[in-house]
Parts: sequence; C-alpha cells; structure tokens
Amino acid sequence: MNPYFFIFVTLGTLVLTEKIESAVLRRFFGGYLDEIARAEAEIAEYHELSMLAAASGDKEAFKGFQDMMSEIYTKVFFRKIAFFTSLYFLLLSPYIAVCEFIGIENSTATILILALSYFSVKLLCGMVYDFYRSWKDAKEARKIVGGKF
Repeated sequence: MNPYFFIFVTLGTLVLTEKIESAVLRRFFGGYLDEIARAEAEIAEYHELSMLAAASGDKEAFKGFQDMMSEIYTKVFFRKIAFFTSLYFLLLSPYIAVCEFIGIENSTATILILALSYFSVKLLCGMVYDFYRSWKDAKEARKIVGGKF
C-alpha cells in the first residue's frame, strides 16, 4: 500500500473517530459532559474576575482567582484526559486491528504517531487561541478600569 495514501486515510479516520467519540459522549455520557461544562464555565468566570483584578491592580485578588481557577482546571483537565483519551483510542482500536490484519507494515506505530501529532497540534492551536483571548481580555479590562498591573 502506498504510504501517503495510508497516512491520508489514517488522518481521515482520526477525524472521523473524533466525531464518533463526540456522538457517543453526547448519547451515553451527557450528564458527565454537563458536569464538565459547568466546571469550565466556572473556570471562565474566575478567568474574567482575575482579568478584572489584574486590570485594577489588585494583585492579591488576581492571585486568589488564579489559584481557584487552577484548582478547578487541574481536576477538569485530568478527568477529560483520562476519560476522553481512553474512549477515543477504544473507538480507534478496530481501525488499528484491521490495518494489522491486512498486513500494513508498522501500521500501529504510524497510527499512534499520527493520532498523538493530531492532538498535539490541536492542543497547541487551542492554547495559542486561549493565550490570545486572555491577552485581548486583559487589554480591554485595562481600558475599562484604567488600572496598571
């Protein structure tokens, strides 16, 4: 099999598996997703409050909101990683098994490397976007409050 074709099909399968994972999560684990969404909304609220504290120059309030946000974020992050990653690779495993069965050389390693690369790039883009959004929010808060931090 042409390796470029295999990589292309694998990338498509990774995206398709992610869509299937979303559907499975919504269908069978809706309450769990709602709980995570509530925690993420609380994180966003603390983020906004910390930006206002930074804009007004209140370092103690800023640090307090950052600490509360960090505590919640850590719990949410590790819960999402443990649950979503295991479900994703569970759904991806039939594709890995089929590729091994039909004899594609190094298919498991290639699929895992592509999956990890896909999620790393996606995470990096999300982090860059969040950083930009935080910078923009802080800039707007400084304009509104007129404080220095």
